[in-house]
Amino acid sequence: MATTRKGTYLLLAIVLLCSVYWLQRATDVPRLLDSQASKPEPAGFLRNQHDPASTSPEIQLDRTSSQRQGNTPNLPAPISSPLLPSGYTAAFPRHIWQTSSEAGKANYTEQVQTWKDVKGFEHHWLSDKDADEFVRETFSTTRPSLVNFWNDLSSKSTGSSAPPNAQAPNNKSAIVFDSTASSAIILRADLLRYMLVFARGGVYADIDTSVLLHVDRWIPEDLGSQIINAVIGIEYDDTTYKMFARPISFCQRTLMAKPNHPIFDRAINRVMSNLEFLARRQKVQSLAQLELNKLDVFEATGPGMISDVVLEVIQDQLPDQKISWATFHDQKQGRLFGDVLILPINGFAGGQKHSHAGDPLYGPKLVQYHFGRSWYQPQKPANAKGS
Repeated sequence: MATTRKGTYLLLAIVLLCSVYWLQRATDVPRLLDSQASKPEPAGFLRNQHDPASTSPEIQLDRTSSQRQGNTPNLPAPISSPLLPSGYTAAFPRHIWQTSSEAGKANYTEQVQTWKDVKGFEHHWLSDKDADEFVRETFSTTRPSLVNFWNDLSSKSTGSSAPPNAQAPNNKSAIVFDSTASSAIILRADLLRYMLVFARGGVYADIDTSVLLHVDRWIPEDLGSQIINAVIGIEYDDTTYKMFARPISFCQRTLMAKPNHPIFDRAINRVMSNLEFLARRQKVQSLAQLELNKLDVFEATGPGMISDVVLEVIQDQLPDQKISWATFHDQKQGRLFGDVLILPINGFAGGQKHSHAGDPLYGPKLVQYHFGRSWYQPQKPANAKGS
């Protein structure tokens, strides 16, 4: 009887100890989770950039509502940039960029002043020295190959820029420079604008343009609530001029974008590829020795190249739509394609003699181009006077 009683007490004791053990485990779980949640983030952990305590100098492209819902994965996702100084926001940076020689700046004082007078924006004019410094400081650690490319394009050549067996540019469209100029000057100017808009964002404008309407009014009111990360204007929508090899051409005299937009990332890469190909074709030892005709410049670094890139990026963003040159034909108002606002002809190219430029049905004039043509002079026919 005593043995049975002892066995019963032992069994009860075991049951009691098990109950206490599992009760203790159950009460420990919340404390364990709380302690894990309160642990500090490990070093190098990237906090949400919207966190005001975050010191990371990042910036995001804005996202459309369909992106937030995950319906359009091809649109640019939020991206960080090691190229940007701290303090930038996801809005269009309040900067206006211009670059030229000192002589060019002096020749267009009144036009430059219109950009300086844009309230709320900081105006930057870059000399050749400033441009070199910008490229070096901005890209040395992130894209050293781009710095090397820039330096090669900027290197000074001596003697003839091309070997004796290299083909000369087509006489009908050859660029004629003064004694201090070369093709490289023009190619640098084109590449620089893409690098500025890519790395810093804001507005780029050629030195021979003037602004007619405040930048904050460039985006149509009915699109004000939409997500826009780049603003591009149509330059050509006609069949009049053969130098435009496409039925639609986009303007690169004036550009506006938020930093890191894929249009300008791709444009930089395309310029490098195009010029390296031309250098191999001409068998020159340095990019600075390239001698290009007008059409070569248009295609390698100018409106031809940027038009192709804009079309490609928009198609990438809208894979379910067929984007072609016809998509932009006879456009009379600003239209949003993905995150790219395309302006009609009057936006950035209203002073021309083609493509319905100046017709009020094709949008308001935002920027006036003064046709400085400081980078080339059409070559005169052999029988022309003074030739």
